[in-house]
Amino acid sequence: MSLISSIAAQVSHTLHLEDAPVTPVFTTSRRTEALTTARLNDDATPHGFLMGNSVTTGKPWSFSLHEKYRNDEIQSLNMVIYGAVGYGKTSWTKCYIDWLVRADGFAGVFDRKIQTSQGVRGGEYFSLVDELDGTRIVFDQNPDVGCHLNILDPAFQAAESTSTLGPDKLLLLAAQVACGASLDNTSTAFPQFALNAAHQTALRRAKADGRVATIEDVIGALYTPDESTIPGPVNPVSGRKLLAEAGRVSTDDLFRWGLPVAVGLERYTTGDLAGLIDGPTRDAAGQPLDLRNHLIVFDTSALAEGSDEFGLMTLLAAALLQTEWVYQPGDKLLVREEAYSSDMLPQIGQLWRVFAKRGRGHGLATIDIFHHPSEALLGEQASTVAKEAAVTMIARQDHPADVEACVNLLGVPPRAAGLLSTQPVGTWMMCIPGRPVEQVHHLRTRRQVALTNSDMGVMGDADGIEVAS
Repeated sequence: MSLISSIAAQVSHTLHLEDAPVTPVFTTSRRTEALTTARLNDDATPHGFLMGNSVTTGKPWSFSLHEKYRNDEIQSLNMVIYGAVGYGKTSWTKCYIDWLVRADGFAGVFDRKIQTSQGVRGGEYFSLVDELDGTRIVFDQNPDVGCHLNILDPAFQAAESTSTLGPDKLLLLAAQVACGASLDNTSTAFPQFALNAAHQTALRRAKADGRVATIEDVIGALYTPDESTIPGPVNPVSGRKLLAEAGRVSTDDLFRWGLPVAVGLERYTTGDLAGLIDGPTRDAAGQPLDLRNHLIVFDTSALAEGSDEFGLMTLLAAALLQTEWVYQPGDKLLVREEAYSSDMLPQIGQLWRVFAKRGRGHGLATIDIFHHPSEALLGEQASTVAKEAAVTMIARQDHPADVEACVNLLGVPPRAAGLLSTQPVGTWMMCIPGRPVEQVHHLRTRRQVALTNSDMGVMGDADGIEVAS
């Protein structure tokens, strides 16, 4: 479908199928004066999905990260959204995903907000998953509800080429999370060696049994190490390790080196972290996990805020989905709700930066959603995500610290920053480096209103037509 045909279909869908009224948005001369540095470029050709209208000119506003990149308006595919609760950030994101998936694109979402839908407690993307026939993957330590990701799954082997997070690094990270300490420095070199040796032993033993290794196999190999994994060269005559023959290093030594790691990893099998990465990769019904759908929502709402398990599962799921998508043609999008978790595990922010740099080659865009711009100043990774964003969308900001962060961190012109504290729900300031700042207003079809009304208590319109949650 051509771009013009796509836009025409969207307009038809909005005006005829949904019969949704469009409320005009006006601006005063005083507001327009402040936006002289933020005026809309007079481009007659629409690029992307019909998302609303320009506050400055009243013209229709179309938007697509991928189209902006293809038209050389942005140099990367990463976007950041800021908005306090009730100002429309999730509503805008859901509508954008809705347009993308219906245009044959792919979206993966990390859902955090807890709510109840149709009698089921979970994340806030229920309705979107149902409407678009997507796949909802729940991470919950309740075995009757949650899905599992096997950290030794062969799929993670391919992830190393696209995300730098192969199975060795993921296993080391899981061990560090479980043990509460780094294993990659000189003082702990022996435990890390024991872990790597146990990993290889686990793979070898599982292959001999004709199955995929799991973290239980690694724990078993740490408790019962093989002599073949003792460090150093092999005696070419006897085939034994020289250090073992000389009595310098034994399997008892390997056991002692790896004992703290084995005890830590047992948190994933019988301890407080059980039910997430133990056993094979599977869905809640015990079936193989299918990541081929156009919409994949990872529901992490049951995992404790700021917890190690939340950070680890975010990493694993992102790396696994990236592996599934790398050879899949089409536009792709990864969305992180509550993205201040970037600094929970440094590897999360590092992974997203890799996606931003390498994702262009296979059409992967990212959106990170924060509450307040000042949050990005609290952590190194979140600050980096903010500074490197190709597109920044900012909803109303009531706190002076947040307005100041918009100027100092996000590049909002000081003359336009004053408008941030008066923006109504659904109105955004859009910043793209090197281009005029633009103020836009988000409009939804009736169908999208139903999809995005996650909490009618904060809706500003009695009919639920105009404003977003």
